[in-house]
Amino acid sequence: MRLVTPPGGIALDCFAGTGVTGQAARAGGVPAVLIDNDPAAIPWIVARLDAHPREDKPTTARPAARQAHPDLFGGAAP
Repeated sequence: MRLVTPPGGIALDCFAGTGVTGQAARAGGVPAVLIDNDPAAIPWIVARLDAHPREDKPTTARPAARQAHPDLFGGAAP
């Protein structure tokens, strides 16, 4: 989650389903907005997030130095 969300950013999942993105955001200290058009998804999302309570506040601090991101496509990292 921290790889694709800029510092101070918010993750948006407009197809939340069972809340996996919300769980990953919570684990990474990233705030998230979860949306789903199926009301039946809400209990699944709530159960998943309740099972993994947030341990600390979301991080908005920028890293001290720019770190190279790993290359996800198999080429050489910059």
